[in-house]
Amino acid sequence: MLSPSELERYSRQLGVEGWDQEKLRRAKILVAGAGGLGGVAATFLAAAGIGEIRLCDFDSIELSNLNRQILYSTSQIGRVKVEQARKRLFEFNPEIKIIAIERRLDEHNFAELASGCDLLIDGLDNHVTRLMLNKAAFKAGIPYIYGAVYGWQGLISFFRPPETPCLACIMPETITTDSSTPVFGAVPGVIGSLEAIEAIKYLTGAGKLLLGQILIYHGDKQELEILTADKNPQCPVCSK
Repeated sequence: MLSPSELERYSRQLGVEGWDQEKLRRAKILVAGAGGLGGVAATFLAAAGIGEIRLCDFDSIELSNLNRQILYSTSQIGRVKVEQARKRLFEFNPEIKIIAIERRLDEHNFAELASGCDLLIDGLDNHVTRLMLNKAAFKAGIPYIYGAVYGWQGLISFFRPPETPCLACIMPETITTDSSTPVFGAVPGVIGSLEAIEAIKYLTGAGKLLLGQILIYHGDKQELEILTADKNPQCPVCSK
């Protein structure tokens, strides 16, 4: 049963159609990356009352992060991201468990770090690491909410193969770049928020998920576009 403080804290959302606070309270989520996408997603998931949020990141806070990474401040530059994020989210909602994991997430440690989790949320900043994460999540049988941003544009999808394609089905190329991705804070704010919404829908069983679809947000035109994503029968990750 929810405590009196939880009933008050979550009072405005308990009446939302399809909402199930007890399911959220029991849920465990791994957020890969505590930057623009991951920080926003983790903030709204913490506010919603997800029982356990694991934040995985190995970076320290830099001045160039602060145009889009809302969990940090100028006075924290040089400090470890996940530890500062853990403190901020715990202050925001002490009713839940926040675990800071200061490690580089890879295919070798993924099963250990994601053990017992219901869902993986993408807060990464490069496609190469996302492809690795996609492969590890498929192997572990954990659904993966994909998010990415570039300039005015953001993308989000929900991967749960074999029911859906995986990331490697539709974007198999290991794109690399020597320069930083151009982005301003509102775009990862939008996509991170949508990732949190997608996670809550999945955990509660409410609404319709982006299964087999990619939602593209065009901030310069304030338009949303939804594309159908097909499975690749020759996909090296999920075709087996």
